[in-house]
Amino acid sequence: MRVRTILATVLICAVAVSATGCDRIKQAFTPPAPGTVTHSATVAVVGAPVNGKFTKGFPSDVPLWPNSSVDKTRKIDAPNGAAWRAVFLSQDPYDTVLKGVGVGFQRAGWQVATVSAATTDTPDDILSATKGNSDVVITLSKVTKPTPVTRIEYVITQQ
Repeated sequence: MRVRTILATVLICAVAVSATGCDRIKQAFTPPAPGTVTHSATVAVVGAPVNGKFTKGFPSDVPLWPNSSVDKTRKIDAPNGAAWRAVFLSQDPYDTVLKGVGVGFQRAGWQVATVSAATTDTPDDILSATKGNSDVVITLSKVTKPTPVTRIEYVITQQ
């Protein structure tokens, strides 16, 4: 008799939980299906934390690779307006950075095109992004010496 009462209580609770539509409770008791992605991939974002300093006036609306390190930055005065060059280094795998930079720029409203400049020795890719009066050429390189890193170079022009 006691077992029936316990089973009836559990059954009533399970029906009540499923009938309430409370997704958070359902998710707590339902594991994700095999092969389901439960976290999002890293992408470049505007204002992402990076290690190092930028040249004064560096555009703040450009998506950056999170936790990369600023290797070099400089401002270039041009007749049509200012231009900036920045080089970042990341410990993240090359393919992850390649996919994440393009997606990050697209999510931030930039029009992105990719051109592969890969050779048999090195995977190099060039992306160009345009938004309003700004253009960015992004060159990605896989550096193996002295330690493996992904090199991300931006050349930003504004009209």
